[in-house]
Amino acid sequence: IIAKKERDEALRIWVPGCATGEEAFSIATLVAEALGSRLSRVKVQIYATDVDLDAIAHARKSVYLKSQTNSIPQDIQRKYFESLDGTVRVRSIIRDMVVFADHDLLQDPPFSRLDLISCRNVLIYFRRVSQERLLAMFHYSLNPGGYLLLGASEGVGQQSDLFAPVNASARLYMRKVASVQTPHIASRIQKRVNPLAGVQTSAIRAPDLRARDTIFNLYSPPGVLVNEQFEVVYIHGDLERFLALPRGIFNMSLLELAATPLRLELRLILQKSRRERRLIRSNAIEFKDSTGVILVTLVAIPVETRSNSLEEDLQESVVLFETRSCPDPSLTIADAVTETSDLRLRELEQELTATREHLQNNIEDLEVANEELQATNEELQSTTEELQSANEEFQSTNEELQSTNEELQTVNEELSTKSKDLGLANADLESILNMVTTAIIVLDQDTRVTRYSAGAKEIADLLPTSIGRPVATIGGAIDLTLLSTEIKDALKSHRKIERELELGSRLFLVRIQPVDTPNQHGLIISFNEETERLEAERVLRRLASVVRDSYDAIIVRDMNGQILEWNRGASRMYGYSETEARDLDILQIVPEALKQQVLDVTKRLMNGEVVEPYEETRLTKKGNPVEVWVTASAMYDEAGVPYAISTTERDLADRKMAKVARQNVAQAEARLANSRYAQLTSREREILVMLVEGSANASSRQIGVKLGISPRTVDTHRRRIKKKMHAHSQADLRDIAILCGALDPDAS
Repeated sequence: IIAKKERDEALRIWVPGCATGEEAFSIATLVAEALGSRLSRVKVQIYATDVDLDAIAHARKSVYLKSQTNSIPQDIQRKYFESLDGTVRVRSIIRDMVVFADHDLLQDPPFSRLDLISCRNVLIYFRRVSQERLLAMFHYSLNPGGYLLLGASEGVGQQSDLFAPVNASARLYMRKVASVQTPHIASRIQKRVNPLAGVQTSAIRAPDLRARDTIFNLYSPPGVLVNEQFEVVYIHGDLERFLALPRGIFNMSLLELAATPLRLELRLILQKSRRERRLIRSNAIEFKDSTGVILVTLVAIPVETRSNSLEEDLQESVVLFETRSCPDPSLTIADAVTETSDLRLRELEQELTATREHLQNNIEDLEVANEELQATNEELQSTTEELQSANEEFQSTNEELQSTNEELQTVNEELSTKSKDLGLANADLESILNMVTTAIIVLDQDTRVTRYSAGAKEIADLLPTSIGRPVATIGGAIDLTLLSTEIKDALKSHRKIERELELGSRLFLVRIQPVDTPNQHGLIISFNEETERLEAERVLRRLASVVRDSYDAIIVRDMNGQILEWNRGASRMYGYSETEARDLDILQIVPEALKQQVLDVTKRLMNGEVVEPYEETRLTKKGNPVEVWVTASAMYDEAGVPYAISTTERDLADRKMAKVARQNVAQAEARLANSRYAQLTSREREILVMLVEGSANASSRQIGVKLGISPRTVDTHRRRIKKKMHAHSQADLRDIAILCGALDPDAS
């Protein structure tokens, strides 16, 4: 934008919806940086507007908190801002660029001939129709090639025919050349005040009103209604010849809208009419335009109207524009010259009279101002005396303040050092909270959240906006209202409270620790997940129960042979109690001849070898030998180093006795099967073999064909065989045939 500007051309920027002025001053700072040393030679006009009068008043002060300028580079702050007791003030070099004004985007006329409009996050508060109207107005206000800057969530929408994107992500657009209807100022003015608002507007009106309206519209000259500041309120008739839009900032004043030849006379008759409260008529004024030359007579009529909202009169005036044609051109040259001379003389007399009246008005105003200044001067003299006496008191007070100031400076330096230390400590605390995996929530004495760790986000819906909210209102995976009783007890009793809290399959150990310091009173709530520990404890309890109640002897000893663990099965098998066994060495329950074998097994396990189960002999408390089947394995610590040996030992005496018993049972069953097999006839033995020798599905007919007998005879033999052999199924017959030796066990 700056590169395209001519040397004496002004840079014009509009910031609608400026709020308290931060955006406008930011743009002014950027302009100053871009211009550099040329800033003093380029005229910069930044118009910042808003409908909020309080915000405009704050912006005009140009004073902000230091925290609001933290994001501004230090060199920019030193260059364009000055510090004032915890605040910063924008320097005059920036402040003079910006003009703040009350402005309604939908009601007031726009600014014109602009190079940039920064309307960020304003359009989102308007409906689509209003947005389109504002975008059209921005297009009208911008110079060709001017720029429009919108907010991140805004865009030109369907108005792409008016603006072309320059940087879509930054929402920066350039004005296109397009045909847009120019705002009609007169129509806006007419909508502001309706002078006939109190007149009956029903379809049927009184005859006198209808007649008055007809006469008024046909015969009354065009005119305007102005308020106390001579601003146009209402326009009647066609005044396009006499009124025109001004360049630059729009002004509603009639004296600015009126054509140049009429302005001086307008000011005089309006001032005189208002002062004397009567109708004032000007002399005829020669007025030239594109249609020709006419004579215009201005008439000012005072109008008193009582305000509906204020108990005072509104001093308004009506100005009429009476016109008539110039002298007849068919007059003789002498008459024309005479009339022209007379007309010129009258114009000069009128101008002189107007000048005298204007001068007289200024003299009267000056006299009134002098009287006010004289009264003010007297008041200032008395005030000066009071200030002089007060100044003496202030001088003595100033000396006291200087000594106090020195003390405060010393204290301030100490506080500054402590503040830095506190800031560092606070930053360290934030870092620690963010690094700790344990969920931690810090509450004040009113149970409102003051801090929380990163891990706390997993169990509660904590956000930066949660700071200051009661903990009972925080949702999440864990219902924190379940801890309300414990929180109240901890605050009341000032003691630590712990409880377990289950969340489905997860277990949390909740610790509520009161904090009572001179500067802080509240609670620290920590949530330690104990799910793994709980599961490990359950597994250990199950294993301990299995080990404790196992019928086999389970022994744990260290690498030196000292017994560490001894279950009930070991006590039953060897006769030592658990307490007695803990004082024993493993070699004390091993016969002398087998001790070296135990040491060899220990050495192999220490070297990481796997030892297959083996048979060994142990000595009971009474010295009796016991043959056992030993399964030995090494136990490793977290570093993978073996630190103990676990053995499971089973008494072989019971195992051997069970084997002998099983053999005896098998022999008895074989003898019984042989005795029953001996009762079968040769034919029945032949049929038995065919039934159990892979022909389970053979039918009586198939067997009968092979043996040359009838199927019925086969069925009879089948029944007899089952009865003699005491078999209930085909499987029973097969087992008995194997016991008798009639069938090979490996036969298919």
